[in-house]
Amino acid sequence: MTEKRSGKLPAYILDAAGLFRISLLDSKIMFTTNEALNEVEDENERLIVGTYLKSSRLKAIEPGEDMKKLAFKIAESNPNLTDADISIIALALMLREKYDITIVTDDYELQNILALNKIKFKGIKTAGIKRVIKWAYRCTGCGRQFEKPIKTCPY
Repeated sequence: MTEKRSGKLPAYILDAAGLFRISLLDSKIMFTTNEALNEVEDENERLIVGTYLKSSRLKAIEPGEDMKKLAFKIAESNPNLTDADISIIALALMLREKYDITIVTDDYELQNILALNKIKFKGIKTAGIKRVIKWAYRCTGCGRQFEKPIKTCPY
């Protein structure tokens, strides 16, 4: 097995886009979550992914509640992320002590959150984001800015 200088083994965490193109990946260690697996609906793709799961080249792991809460907090500035996206972030947080993690995703919103939090990623079909955007939310009434979306302006 290949080790990086950090002493951590390189590993991929795959969201749905990574799962759809799993045969293009060269990592010996790959992880995903059940939420991401549920996004694979095509029967042929499910068979391919199933083969990787049976061979243990791909492992489906559910991150703990503490990691999910942390991931939700990290991602709360972007309400468009799905439960699968949050689970992928949580899995990265859980495994980053042991592995040199790279998340495989073509989701630009997820890539943006990952970049803001210094979590490595790569696109599988796309080149990925060209720049990181830090969103600010503005009240249409008073014009004040907020880091998170709000339902009612406190002012």
